[in-house]
Amino acid sequence: MEEQAVTLQIAILAKEKGFRMSIDENYCCPSVGNEYILDAHYVPTQSLLQKWLREEHNLHVIVWFNNLTEKWRVDDILMLPDMRSILAIDVPDKEFVTYELALEHGLYESLKSI
Repeated sequence: MEEQAVTLQIAILAKEKGFRMSIDENYCCPSVGNEYILDAHYVPTQSLLQKWLREEHNLHVIVWFNNLTEKWRVDDILMLPDMRSILAIDVPDKEFVTYELALEHGLYESLKSI
């Protein structure tokens, strides 16, 4: 199995929200026409970004399988400082055919909430 990298959209949003880790993979951003600018966006794996959200912002992205629809769903939870209280972050009610797509959606929604 290979780790799944996040999309460029999420990589850019993560950088804007303070994600600063050295990652091997990167996207180059197109500027005018077919030329590329030098500023590359480092692309974390889904699991690394999920861990960063959990450790730095107490945001827990939880992906679960719905047995009735046989699709994946996601919940984003903010663990409050007392570590006993939680606050659910409103994630649009969607279902996904793969775990990775559901996780990607949850990561995006979590980053937007920061």
